[in-house]
Amino acid sequence: VYTFPYDEIANLFEKERQNYPELNIIGADEMSALIAAQVRAAFQIPGTPLHIINMYRNKIAQKKKLQENG
Repeated sequence: VYTFPYDEIANLFEKERQNYPELNIIGADEMSALIAAQVRAAFQIPGTPLHIINMYRNKIAQKKKLQENG
C-alpha cells in the first residue's frame, strides 16, 4: 500500500500559497484527487469536497448513491 506524504504536500502548498494567493490544487487521478481534496479542506480552498471524492473512488458507495437517487 502506497502512503502519500500528505504533510509534505500541505507544507509545500502553504509555502507556494504565500507567493501565489490564487493558487489552487487539483488531482488528475483517483489518488491525487483524494490528496487534493484533503489539502483543499485543510486550507479552506474551494473545490470538490472530500466526501464526493470518496464516493468517486468507492464504486460500491457510488452504486448505492445512484440507486438511492436513480
